Amino acid sequence: MKIDILSIENKLKKILTVARFRHSLNTRDVAVKLALKYGVDVNKALVAGLLHDCAKESKEQIKLDKASVVLHAFTGRKLAQEYFGIDDLEILQAIESHVMGNENMSLLDKIVFVSDFIEKDRNFKGLDEIRILAEQDLDAVFKVVLMQKIKYLLDYNKVICEDIIKTWNALIVKNL
Repeated sequence: MKIDILSIENKLKKILTVARFRHSLNTRDVAVKLALKYGVDVNKALVAGLLHDCAKESKEQIKLDKASVVLHAFTGRKLAQEYFGIDDLEILQAIESHVMGNENMSLLDKIVFVSDFIEKDRNFKGLDEIRILAEQDLDAVFKVVLMQKIKYLLDYNKVICEDIIKTWNALIVKNL
């Protein structure tokens, strides 16, 4: 199936704020760059990066999760299928996994997960080092980003979903 990127971008513009659309474009750009670096299908990385937050501001998402922190990844997978016509399971999994990961992260999953975290409009202490690491070692940067997400949840006394713990545990077991 050929994916019409221009159509996706036009639809995204209609459902996202200007800032969220820009974030999606930035994430797409990093995902493409990392896909080229790590030998992943560039078109899949482009689409997954572009659509990763497609449900973040949707009415359906807001009803489910007022904070739109976690559930938008699952809602995003559904929206990518139903509204954007994406049927590629790798792309859909990367969209679903971009917040908490999963126990069997593919290269595409890791690329979208990391790209969302390091896109050019993000700005926090230590980010430059994380961006450099992304160019050197995808597994290492994935681990760092996952640790940063968990640390954030701990530092701000937030609920830690079971899925992110499973992702962490799977990563540690595989590295032993």
